[in-house]
Amino acid sequence: MRLCFSWKGLTLSALIDFRFGGEVFSGTDAGLDGSGTSERTLEYRDGITVDGMVNTGTPEDPVFEANTLQITGQDYWGSMSGIAGNYIYSQTNIRLRELTLVYRLPGDLLGDSFVRGLSFGVVARNLGFLYKDIENFDPESSYSTSNYAQGMLWYNLPTTRSIGFNVNISF
Repeated sequence: MRLCFSWKGLTLSALIDFRFGGEVFSGTDAGLDGSGTSERTLEYRDGITVDGMVNTGTPEDPVFEANTLQITGQDYWGSMSGIAGNYIYSQTNIRLRELTLVYRLPGDLLGDSFVRGLSFGVVARNLGFLYKDIENFDPESSYSTSNYAQGMLWYNLPTTRSIGFNVNISF
């Protein structure tokens, strides 16, 4: 969706992209959790008693009781990171794809010169997200451009942001 506002020779234009649906697997988050280097793994550093039931009987004659055994955060996150479903995120996002500000000099300022029009401006691309479901990655980035790796994140580089200037002269 492109929005455009003009006033006295100034034009402000914004391009907003929407994407609804789709999923992505973050191997990066799984790897960081499994190695204990993500911020998320600060939780349970002192251990955790996992809510669940334990069979204190035999397989033939089970007796289920509430779990009271505490495990380390390393054991917990090492196990959690091996479950791919924990790292599936929505690709839904709304982003500010482009923002342009252009100033067009009034024709009477150019006088009788051979220049018929002059404008200059600044353009910025990939400025940021207005909304996204996944916290720490661009949901449109992917491991590869091949068909077998779409929807997978593996230590991707950040999306590039660019800012440029332009001058337009009409003769």
